[in-house]
Amino acid sequence: MGQNFLLGAWRTNFNTNNKNFTTQLYFVRIDTLNGDITKTFLYPYTPTNQLLMGPADDMLVEDDGSLIVATRIGKEEPINQNQSYIRWTSAVLKVNANLSEVLWVQTMFSGNTNDATQFFKIVRAPTRAVMLLWGCNVLEPGIFGGALAKVSPEGDSLWLRHYKYVSSPLAIHYLYDLEATPDGGYVMVGEARAGIADTLFPPPVQQGWILKVDEWGCLVPGCQLDVATKDAPAGEGMRLKVYPNPASEVLYIHLPDAGPQGRFRLIDALGRTLREFAASPGDTTYILPLEGIPPGWYVVWYEEGGRRLAASVYRF
Repeated sequence: MGQNFLLGAWRTNFNTNNKNFTTQLYFVRIDTLNGDITKTFLYPYTPTNQLLMGPADDMLVEDDGSLIVATRIGKEEPINQNQSYIRWTSAVLKVNANLSEVLWVQTMFSGNTNDATQFFKIVRAPTRAVMLLWGCNVLEPGIFGGALAKVSPEGDSLWLRHYKYVSSPLAIHYLYDLEATPDGGYVMVGEARAGIADTLFPPPVQQGWILKVDEWGCLVPGCQLDVATKDAPAGEGMRLKVYPNPASEVLYIHLPDAGPQGRFRLIDALGRTLREFAASPGDTTYILPLEGIPPGWYVVWYEEGGRRLAASVYRF
């Protein structure tokens, strides 16, 4: 920022308190010519345990000097009468160029909060019309999904996608970096870990993770056209999508409104279940490895209560 150096962090009372926390987003502007601190800014403006702000996980400087900040908003939860911890929701906010006012705040809520939730990085999209954030959101207790979000310059949430590599009943997934590709999409890298061993998904339990998505964040083409609604429309089975088809090494499965009690199964022509895994809430794409699955026709079957959806796929 010109001759200034900007630091983003947070100020907390963690060093003195085991509960009744206060946390503030903290910015410091330093003159690089003489090392003087020229400005400090805290949000919330005064310490309070009614609004717990996480650190500046990443920052993007706008042309006018304002800041787009990837951060978190927390809620204190008791462990016992003497200790608490904070459950976080990912968020993005904008601070004016003078470091004196927060202009807007947008939470990116996946349906669950956790002490590990965060966006690791924020970048300007090639069109410069929006920002992209990616990292980790908690899909359900014990399930961490890679996440990619798109936010307008006015702070409107355009979409939030989750990616779950089906490797374990307790999946832990993070996305650490992203690059735009010439076709308008993005390549993301991170890690996919199995929280516990699962005989259906053999080692290695920790794997490097590379994802290529289109400009909408879709692994399954057309995922941006699927919008979850409370009232199920006619032909809703069309919203269960699989890609590629035919498939070889991996199959992507997308259902935008899968419920927390839903389950997916991969069924062969004899009716045998070869793979089975739980659904996650939110707009999640499931990445199912097909190692050990012989060539042939299969059905991806989704069931939740009385709701049943199916899509056929050929494994070559």
